[in-house]
Amino acid sequence: MDKIKFLVLFLSISVLFTGCSLVANQSGKTVCAIEEQECANDLISNCSPGTIQQLTHQLVIKGEESGKCVMDFEYVPTEGVDNPLVGYKMTCNVPISVKNIDAFNEYLAKDQFQSCNGNLKEKLDQQANRVQEAKQNVLDKTQEAKQRALEKLQEYEDSL
Repeated sequence: MDKIKFLVLFLSISVLFTGCSLVANQSGKTVCAIEEQECANDLISNCSPGTIQQLTHQLVIKGEESGKCVMDFEYVPTEGVDNPLVGYKMTCNVPISVKNIDAFNEYLAKDQFQSCNGNLKEKLDQQANRVQEAKQNVLDKTQEAKQRALEKLQEYEDSL
């Protein structure tokens, strides 16, 4: 469960603050920048092909496929930011019923990223596993220290 919370928090923080203003790129698809969240919600609610850009990442909505809205989430190069996740991407197949960024985040939390795949998801899973292993290591060491303390206490009581 901690792994899922980590992944949801990580992605939610990245996507939650994404706002946008309508701009047309060379392909005629909508590109949303950070200023207005309404643009992003419009793209998501209609599953319209377009891009929601944030400083360090972007969400590219590819369109509807088999009753799902297909979206790519990826980290992009940012001047002055050394992000080891640049170039990693995951594709998520989200139900058409998801109508805004908040609902997108809620869906992924409930879905536990099962509808996503790609090297970004794998990398996040690896990082979450490392966090879980470190947590377990701390718990194990704490239990070992507790056991040693109890043994010392027993030795002391036996010596009385």
